[in-house]
Amino acid sequence: AFTHPKPSPVQHSQESGAAGSKSWKGFQLSGDYAEFEFSTDGDGDSPEKRWGVLAMVMPMDGEAAAPSKEDVEAFFTKWLETSTRSRGIEEAPTLERDNWDEARLRALCARHGWEFSWMTEDCERRRRAHEQWDVLKI
Repeated sequence: AFTHPKPSPVQHSQESGAAGSKSWKGFQLSGDYAEFEFSTDGDGDSPEKRWGVLAMVMPMDGEAAAPSKEDVEAFFTKWLETSTRSRGIEEAPTLERDNWDEARLRALCARHGWEFSWMTEDCERRRRAHEQWDVLKI
């Protein structure tokens, strides 16, 4: 029968410190199982800065090289941006009709403080009659 060579768990690393790759080290484990545990000592002075776990776990072949720190950093930066965007917006969405009818145009003008006017022949004629043209003297 099979007997496990290390039946009891072994702690390989315990880390603490500021966020960023300079504070944390990478290492490789043999085997096909790893357990991560996060613990904290209480609220402290700045609870928003105190907690978090981020780990990249991937199989390693004997021939494959581990990713560089730059590649890991780029991966997690992209992951953070994507997961932040995936949360969506917090404001309630505003729904508007797809066509630009008079009611929608009036609402848009009211929102921005614009004067509403249809571009009919009468309105255009009145608008042009009130325009003042500057004559360029040469």
